[in-house]
Amino acid sequence: MSYTIITDSCADLNQNMVDELNIDVIPMSFELNGIQYKDYPDQHEMNIKDFYKAMRDKQVSKTAQVTIEEYLEHFKTAYQKTKDILVIVFSSALSGTYNSSLVARNIFLEDHSDANINILDSKCACGGQGLLVYLMAKNRNEKNMTIEENIKWFNDNYLHVCHHFTVEDLGALKRGGRLSATSAFLGTLVGIKPVLHVDNEGRLVPTDKVRGRKAALNKIAEYVHNKIIKPEENIIFINDGDDHSASSYIENKIRELVPSIKEIRHFDVGPVIGGHTGAGIIAVFFMGTER
Repeated sequence: MSYTIITDSCADLNQNMVDELNIDVIPMSFELNGIQYKDYPDQHEMNIKDFYKAMRDKQVSKTAQVTIEEYLEHFKTAYQKTKDILVIVFSSALSGTYNSSLVARNIFLEDHSDANINILDSKCACGGQGLLVYLMAKNRNEKNMTIEENIKWFNDNYLHVCHHFTVEDLGALKRGGRLSATSAFLGTLVGIKPVLHVDNEGRLVPTDKVRGRKAALNKIAEYVHNKIIKPEENIIFINDGDDHSASSYIENKIRELVPSIKEIRHFDVGPVIGGHTGAGIIAVFFMGTER
């Protein structure tokens, strides 16, 4: 392997995908009922269904950024295989993880000056980050891109990673600090569902308010139809917070609107994002003309 690719578990890639891509994933931490867990790709510390059961029971989850010490540990392991390391990090607008990675790199280089550690702020989250990591791992594994070529590809493409999502429980956004209590109450009262996206700065931004769950899913499918680049060559990631029926519905809607799509893959929304959105989040990620 020419260089190691490292990301964090906010990318929500499952263990099968991690193995397929041959990448290293740093598990982020989350807390539930005062107990600390690690968000491993194989979910061996907490199954995602148990996590969302707790969310539906109105329990509050707290998340923590990757620490400097955790980065140093993974840098050390990667360095033993290759001095070239590519790190793709959860959006700096949503987490302090990126800052931790920069500090860790500086510390590591003090004793390993020949290491070539490249840290990229993805400005992405969840399956958007996962899609970016997937494509960059494919660049390395199948196209034999050098680390420099892959970084150039990143700079040319990361702002084309589209994130569109909706949530079932406005109260969860309120509990997670993403929505005011008044807005959550009024939205629930009239059946309003928000559609949100991640902007060029890597921030969560509302784009639409529609009446009803199905209307929100249809709106997301419309975004895919209007923005996707070369669907016959591209893959779509659909991530859900324990709502497989909605996930299947939106896949069918997308295939109806974009019949030439090459591939669609399904993943869970993990605890890092799910702790703020609650159960029922549906998110779609793809390469588009613009975010």
